[in-house]
Amino acid sequence: LFSAWEPWHGPIPARTAGALVADRAGVATAYAIFNLQARGEIFIGPGTPVYEGMIVGENARPNDLDVNVCRAKKMTNMRSAGADKTVVLKPARKMSLELALEFIAEDEMVEITPEAIRIRKRHLKELDRRRAIRFQRNHPAGDEERRPRQHQHRSDPDSRVFDDGPNRYQRLGMSPEPDTRAETG
Repeated sequence: LFSAWEPWHGPIPARTAGALVADRAGVATAYAIFNLQARGEIFIGPGTPVYEGMIVGENARPNDLDVNVCRAKKMTNMRSAGADKTVVLKPARKMSLELALEFIAEDEMVEITPEAIRIRKRHLKELDRRRAIRFQRNHPAGDEERRPRQHQHRSDPDSRVFDDGPNRYQRLGMSPEPDTRAETG
C-alpha cells in the first residue's frame, strides 16, 4: 500500500565490496574454493559449472578480483603425514532473485534459468572489462554531444571540404571552365 510521498533522500547506497570473478570455464573444485575463502564469501559450491566472467563470490576488498575456481590439487607420488588434510568448506551463500538484484553493481547482470540464479559481469572477458572501464573513464556519461565530429580526410573520395585544384570541380560535378553558353529566354 502507498503511504505518502517523501522528499528525495539521496542515492541508494551500493555495495562497497568487490566481486570474485571466475577467470576461466570449468567445474569448481573444493580445493580452489577452500583457498579462496580467505579472500571473501563464496556463492557456489564444489562441482558447480562456471564460465569466464561469472561472479562466484564477494571480495573482502573494494576491487573486483579474477580468480581460478577450477584449480585442482597437484597429485604426486610422494606422501606425507599432513599432506592429505580434509578440506572443510564454509557453506556457500545461496542467492535468491531479490538478493542477486540487490547485490549487482552497474557493470553486472543477473542470469535466471530454471535451474539456477547466477550473477555475471556485463563483459565476460577480462580484457573487455578493462576496455570498458577505460572508455568510461575517458568518455563520461553525456559526453557524446560535446565530442567533436570527425572530419573527412583528404584521401576520402567523397570529401567535399578540401580544395585540391582541378579535381575539386570533377568531384563537385562542375567543369573548371566558366560556362559561356548564352541563356535563352
